[in-house]
Amino acid sequence: MRAFLVLGLLTLAGRWFFCRDKKGISDNIQFITLHELLNKMDMKETFLLFIGRLEQAETQRGLDRLGQMNQTVYFLNVGEMDAVLYQEFAKFYRIQAATHFAQFNGKHQFVTANALTVDLAYFNYL
Repeated sequence: MRAFLVLGLLTLAGRWFFCRDKKGISDNIQFITLHELLNKMDMKETFLLFIGRLEQAETQRGLDRLGQMNQTVYFLNVGEMDAVLYQEFAKFYRIQAATHFAQFNGKHQFVTANALTVDLAYFNYL
């Protein structure tokens, strides 16, 4: 019984630590909706995009790391969007991981990388 109580408290503590709202995110990270993202693509802009679920620990670590960049990084929180629409988007761009970091030029995805391991200096030229 005591083990279940400890496990439950650790789970709650972990969720509290990793779940934060938009206020705890670096200034260079800008939240974007799928509709806004598609408009940005139609305008043929070059931009950096990070996709994930805000409540997941891997996404939190990626956002912390990308927050160190000098460039604006747009964040698409798939936890707040229609699952069917996201699945169509993910299928089109072959997104299979829980998090996805990429450089887009319009509707073309040029570079994809793991946000936790990539050399961020490579992306600072944008």
